Amino acid sequence: MFLLILFLFSLLPFLGRSYDISDEGKLRSILFKDYVTGALPTARTSDPVHIGVKLYLKTVYNLDTKNQKLSSKVHILASWKDNSLKWNETLYSGLNRLLIPLSDIWKPDIVLINLMEDKMMFESKGEVLLDSKGIVSWSAYLNLDTFCRIDTTFYPFDEQTCDIVFSKQYTSDPYQYLWHNDSNNITEGYVSNGEWNIKDIQRLNNTKHIDLGTFTDIIFRVDMERKTKYYYWIYVVPMISLATVDVLTFCLPVKSQEKLNICLFVFLSLVYLVTTVNQSMPSTSDDISKFGTLLWCFILISGLIILINILIITMVHRKWAKFISKISKGSQKKNTNEDDPSLGNKKGNIDIDITENAPSIQSPTCGDISETVSPQDVDIQTECLDNKGTTSSTITKRDPVNQNTKVREKKSETKEIKEKWHFVATIIDFICFFVFPFAFFASYWILLGKCIP
Repeated sequence: MFLLILFLFSLLPFLGRSYDISDEGKLRSILFKDYVTGALPTARTSDPVHIGVKLYLKTVYNLDTKNQKLSSKVHILASWKDNSLKWNETLYSGLNRLLIPLSDIWKPDIVLINLMEDKMMFESKGEVLLDSKGIVSWSAYLNLDTFCRIDTTFYPFDEQTCDIVFSKQYTSDPYQYLWHNDSNNITEGYVSNGEWNIKDIQRLNNTKHIDLGTFTDIIFRVDMERKTKYYYWIYVVPMISLATVDVLTFCLPVKSQEKLNICLFVFLSLVYLVTTVNQSMPSTSDDISKFGTLLWCFILISGLIILINILIITMVHRKWAKFISKISKGSQKKNTNEDDPSLGNKKGNIDIDITENAPSIQSPTCGDISETVSPQDVDIQTECLDNKGTTSSTITKRDPVNQNTKVREKKSETKEIKEKWHFVATIIDFICFFVFPFAFFASYWILLGKCIP
């Protein structure tokens, strides 16, 4: 019994506010009897309709850097006063609110001017909440794809600013005036994104004067900061690792042809990295990515390292290097003979003595010489006199000891040339090992040292 009495007392507040369904139908018929949906809902035509707009950012799906498109989910609330839709709630059993189809009432001329697809903000199939004072409240959750200009200067370690702009299409400020309802927390209920942090959301007004009149835009400016940890590991770490490997090729032996193979691998890897970065950036010439410029600097330095390693390997393995050394050595001997003429005369005397002291064989005919002397052991100097019918031949025997000495001298000379060029290549390797790390680091610091962690 006690519980029944308690239950009846709990229903008393609702019994005082109850209304008959017939009251709602009667109210609707009275409100829309002479209502004109195309007329401004103001008491005087000279008074503008004040339209308040409030926006809550629920989440950022994606910021497409290449297509410059912000995909987001927002909660938009718009409110205005319709003086033709007011009533005294006491006459209708305390009825103070109605749900009205949006197609049955006047709708403000509001558009999202940077929307990237054709979508009406106020669709006819929606509903609005109408109170007894004539305040119309419209609420909707929308998935928006809006244009956002991307600044690629510090991509992918960047901050971007995207606007969601509300404006009017035909009606100027004297008839409809937009204003933003201040909200303490625009990001209330926001679900964080894995790539972007929301730094701030500003509410701005922008007044523009055109031929149709004065129009005031409401701008919700979203400042976002990219989370860099992911890009740090997929871009910066591989780039620095490749540069380090490129420099370490100068630590390999100068005769090793693996130096060139490693350099080509690094070069192609950097080219692939540049291609990957370019595919995610917009095709625009307004801003030049410093990170892309840094990658191209690394590619140029890597190409220079390839050329230097080709030169080093050529010094050690190719014959033209030996030929240059012989020319250089021959020039030195020629300069020495020109400085001391007695050396040339002494050489001539030695050749004459060898010829005069060598045993000779005189033969009446040139054919007899070939029968008695082997061509492998002698040098034959023949002079045939046709007018006398006789032949005089001088045969000089070769010195095998002198020939072996020349072979040893040639091998020694070749070995000396190789050692000299090997030393030059080693010096170049040593210098490049210190120069190119500085070149890589200087490029990194000048372009991105202050923005990459």
